[in-house]
Amino acid sequence: MKRIAGVLLCAWTLVGCLWADSTTVAFPDTMNHRLIIGLEYRGRGQVIDGALPKPDDPEKEPGKLEYFLENRMRMRFVYQYKDWFEVAAQLHSNAVWGSTKSIGVSLREARVSFRAPFGIFADLGRMPLSYDDERIIGVDDWAMGSLTHDLLRFGYEGQGHKVHAMLAYNHNSQILDGSNYYDASVAMPYKIMTNLWYHYEHPAFPLGVSALFMNIGMQVGIEGDQHNPAKTVYQQIVGGYAKYHPWFITLEASGYYQRGEEADQWIQPVKLKAWMASAKADIHFDKRYGFVLGYDYLSGDDYVLVTQKGSFGMIYHEYNKGFRPVYGSRYKFMGIMDYFYESAYSNGFTPGLQNAYIGMHTTPYKGLSAAVNVHYLAAATKMQDGLSQSLGTSVDVRIGYQFNSFITLRGSYSYMHGSETMKALKQGYGYQNVHWAWLALIVNPTIFDKKFK
Repeated sequence: MKRIAGVLLCAWTLVGCLWADSTTVAFPDTMNHRLIIGLEYRGRGQVIDGALPKPDDPEKEPGKLEYFLENRMRMRFVYQYKDWFEVAAQLHSNAVWGSTKSIGVSLREARVSFRAPFGIFADLGRMPLSYDDERIIGVDDWAMGSLTHDLLRFGYEGQGHKVHAMLAYNHNSQILDGSNYYDASVAMPYKIMTNLWYHYEHPAFPLGVSALFMNIGMQVGIEGDQHNPAKTVYQQIVGGYAKYHPWFITLEASGYYQRGEEADQWIQPVKLKAWMASAKADIHFDKRYGFVLGYDYLSGDDYVLVTQKGSFGMIYHEYNKGFRPVYGSRYKFMGIMDYFYESAYSNGFTPGLQNAYIGMHTTPYKGLSAAVNVHYLAAATKMQDGLSQSLGTSVDVRIGYQFNSFITLRGSYSYMHGSETMKALKQGYGYQNVHWAWLALIVNPTIFDKKFK
């Protein structure tokens, strides 16, 4: 781990030397400084009928209407010097209306960035990350908290090529006693993360391709426990994404392989071997109308033990074969309710997922947009005890209206009819005739944008 910290320090020193040389390049002597201040308010109300009850109350029967309101407020400051230096900070606060538990102000973004004229760049600090279609690394902005990372990111962008290297090394506090243990439950979800992303897109040809390698180190065990000592286990994700958009059609495809060890603080880590693949076509009839169809496959465990309520069963798995999207925007892919990765299956088994979907979208008037998607969902693993692989069908209806450049109203209604297999896998969670609707107001004005010498 000390080697990782040393690599971070050396990389940052090298980047600093490169910028010391790059400042000799002549820049236009005009307005050298720029200050931008922006606000974002997002208020959202939700109505839930039959959706997931709290995990700590599995016996609660679904079906009762639940209402709640929540909001978040952000304030962002950006200072730019010429076109090669930028400092950004963003304050964030979110809470459920009437709650005092989640009220507080946090620093969502705290970043310094350098851009050299010849394409080399570096970012250091806390920042959101968004890559490709956000399946593996994304902001997950629908969630009020969304995702950010503390890391050093550097690379090159130019001539159709983009290369990004990312290095992260997390602690809960300053090291004063030699301890190296990291409790990921209260901060970033990993101890160490090293990523490499490459993208190529030629401006004269409508094809973009990306390759991603991730190495994620998670700490397991208990600090000072001789029987279950703390250590770091690693998993890797390698794969790629492609997007081809000629004429009136956009085609997307991705595939990723996941290996290494699955982290669990209380038990010995389990070997991980999983994969996923996806394909999507978005066909535009014209600028106002289009339809989409696609298919996702996420691998699952070889055998899923389904026990009855109150019973107990055990099975040994040499490998965990359920693919787990790590830091992506999950609500974009499996239906807005996302029964599959935002909540656990009974007994912790993962039957994987098949998601076949079709939908339509339209922008009939300026500022108005609407879309409807239908998902057929099934387990990837062949089920036992006479259960089918079918998990059910869900329907998502979305609508939005943009009043002006900084005020938008968005809403969605979702319905899911789960199968008997869904009932058996969730055990105590809502599964049939589930309704969920939400309405959000988003206001994000830039209140100050000034250039000066």
